[in-house]
Amino acid sequence: MPHPEDMADAIGLLRQFLAMQDYAYESLKTQFPNEKIDLYQDRLQDLFANLSVLMYYQITPSKLEVLLNCYKTRPYFKLFDEDSLQPVKLAKIIDQLEILLYKQGQVNSLREDIPVDARGQPIPWITYPALEFLSQFDYSGCNIFEFGAGNSTLYWAARAKTVTAIETDFEWYKKLKGKKPENVDLLFRDDVDGFTNAVRLSPLQYSMIIIDSIRYRYNATVSAITNIAPGGLIVFDNSDWYPNSCKLLRETGFIQIDFHGFGAVNAYAWTTSIFFKESINFNRLAEGLHPVGGIVLELEDDRPR
Repeated sequence: MPHPEDMADAIGLLRQFLAMQDYAYESLKTQFPNEKIDLYQDRLQDLFANLSVLMYYQITPSKLEVLLNCYKTRPYFKLFDEDSLQPVKLAKIIDQLEILLYKQGQVNSLREDIPVDARGQPIPWITYPALEFLSQFDYSGCNIFEFGAGNSTLYWAARAKTVTAIETDFEWYKKLKGKKPENVDLLFRDDVDGFTNAVRLSPLQYSMIIIDSIRYRYNATVSAITNIAPGGLIVFDNSDWYPNSCKLLRETGFIQIDFHGFGAVNAYAWTTSIFFKESINFNRLAEGLHPVGGIVLELEDDRPR
């Protein structure tokens, strides 16, 4: 049984609540004339039932606010109507979201509005499947050229011998120049010839050329074709939006492998394509291949019998 003093306190709070209801209702109607205002004026039993549910599931006000915001922004989200799914199936959906949001780092990217991983470290703004494919190789002896600079420049600088990155946006160029590592040569060119010829004028041989610029992608593709090292890779982001550039690469003998999927920041899927001729001349960092959010396992039938 509740203590009499506790009951008295609860009754006192309830009286205060009832006294404030009319004032709160009129105030809210004035502020939000087109919104439905429901303060449970005639349905206090529903109010207490809802409070019991929130307390039972330990839903704090902040958690409730997140749930309400989810519904407010996407009231027609199909999952809200999936009443036939059992909790174990809903748990799988939540696990999948956990992988995307927290293990791959999508939620960090959304907070910062820049591509970063689960630890907040910079990553290229390409699809997650393409990034996982590229992350398996050793680039420590490689020179990399980027058409379009950004967090990818910082990512590759930590893994490659050198990175040469060229940018057409001067404000973005100035922002990056202050934090570039020593092994990065950051260039600014806003004209098509200066931008696309930079890789041709360089004395280095590039094992990877990345095309992810805001402008001049077709011309950058032409330059990449003639300046990629044997066994090297051309990485073309947003390839689903540039069919002519991709066709040019295929017509000049490159094999195209598409990596469709989600990536940092964006709320849609897109395509990053890897192009190479005949072979890929990179060593793997390790034998084991484990996807982000995958199960680390070695099965018995992976050995001769």
